[in-house]
Amino acid sequence: LMTAIRDVAAGRSILDPAITARVMQLVRSGGGHRDPFASLSPQEKRVLALIAEGCTNKEVGARLGLSEKTVKNYLSTIFEKLHVSRRAEAAVIYAQGNKQS
Repeated sequence: LMTAIRDVAAGRSILDPAITARVMQLVRSGGGHRDPFASLSPQEKRVLALIAEGCTNKEVGARLGLSEKTVKNYLSTIFEKLHVSRRAEAAVIYAQGNKQS
């Protein structure tokens, strides 16, 4: 975890190269015009924003007044809607979406 934090602080990616390639492919393949967050509810967007900040499920729950289990349920739905399987992938998509806004 500390290595990942240092890597991110130095501007390096902590994603597996295969994941990075997949995310970049999604971004390049017409994803620029559609809003990947359009299908997310306001609460799902809040959860995703905190995940992108690096919060744990427990921290997200504490900040939003949710149980850790509820956060996990939100994440499952977010992953399904964004077509990803990991929180790091979702965080990258969130970061890309905020760059373009």
